[in-house]
Amino acid sequence: MVALPNQGMLTVPIQWNTEVEKTEIQAAGYRPSVTKGWRSWTDTATLAWSNLTADEVKTMLDLFRSTNFNGVFDYTCKVNGAIRIQLNGPAMFTEEGGKKLHSLSISVRRVS
Repeated sequence: MVALPNQGMLTVPIQWNTEVEKTEIQAAGYRPSVTKGWRSWTDTATLAWSNLTADEVKTMLDLFRSTNFNGVFDYTCKVNGAIRIQLNGPAMFTEEGGKKLHSLSISVRRVS
């Protein structure tokens, strides 16, 4: 698996959100909720890099585009250790006029 590039340049803190996937069943006036699937939660985060050169931003965007923004990467989380994350949302980068440094952010979800 390919490691997520430039992990040492990530902007911190990174806020991970855990969402439990539940469904409600209505029968005889009761509405119990149950969790879905064998893993009933999803961990998501928005990763952001700052102080990147234009070439670093282009290289990362080219890598993400080559996976159709659906790639899975190895990532080392300070709390959970080595995990795999998948790109799952919008990517955004800023181009600063007159400056050499840029930033990039992308939404991810944990897949293992």
